[in-house]
Amino acid sequence: MGSTAKPKWLLVDVSAWAHPDLHAAGPGAASLMNFARRLTLCREQLRPERVVLCFDSKTCFRSSIDPMYKATRKESPVGLSELIAGIRSHAREYEIDVAHCEGFEADDCMATLCGIALDQGMRVILASRDKDLRQLLIGGAVNMLLSASYGKYSPNFEYYTAADLYEREGLRPDQWVEYQMLVGDTADNIPGCLDIGEVNAKEILRACSTLDRFKIHSFDAKITDSRRVKVLNYLKSDEAARMRKLVTLRRDVPLPGYWFEEAVA
Repeated sequence: MGSTAKPKWLLVDVSAWAHPDLHAAGPGAASLMNFARRLTLCREQLRPERVVLCFDSKTCFRSSIDPMYKATRKESPVGLSELIAGIRSHAREYEIDVAHCEGFEADDCMATLCGIALDQGMRVILASRDKDLRQLLIGGAVNMLLSASYGKYSPNFEYYTAADLYEREGLRPDQWVEYQMLVGDTADNIPGCLDIGEVNAKEILRACSTLDRFKIHSFDAKITDSRRVKVLNYLKSDEAARMRKLVTLRRDVPLPGYWFEEAVA
């Protein structure tokens, strides 16, 4: 990420930053100060051409696909709504761009903005630890910023790249949606294909690359016959199509027109 690299956009998942700040500092001004300090650190050290704070909507289209989506999550912690409101005020005061669209999550806004930035020849940094964003990774163009903090002698930045995904999980970014379709996501109450698990899901995608190819060459994957039948039946079902919609980030969020006008200017 040297100085000769292409300009970059920093897209911040506000909720992903706000929750740990609230947990660390508690409700009140201290949590907002932590958020603002981290944002300042990123702006000073990473020097992005554009910073966009992305906010979740109170409603989400995924709930219409599955009413149980995120139904098991605990209620928002005390002080979170006040912190989010404070972050919005901070953005207005310092003229920082924000992205929000009713019916969509911050991740969907980030996916849409990521496409716009790439169309403009920018690199993208996705400031979040949310695993859903792994489907957006592109080697040399789109990376995740997992953490940013002031160290004793120098700032600390932890990144996650497409190469990290392959090294640690054995998967490519374009396989991440289908991996999540198989394993589900307990945090979002997405069941996936029952009794498959991470090891079998990775073996299927390692051996067959895609689930469409698995339908034709299922014996390439070294899994038990009972699991093979289970996955094949799952892929024929409406449930698999529903899971795909739940785990796929939308790249067509109807953001204000000026974002798209700039992309084609």
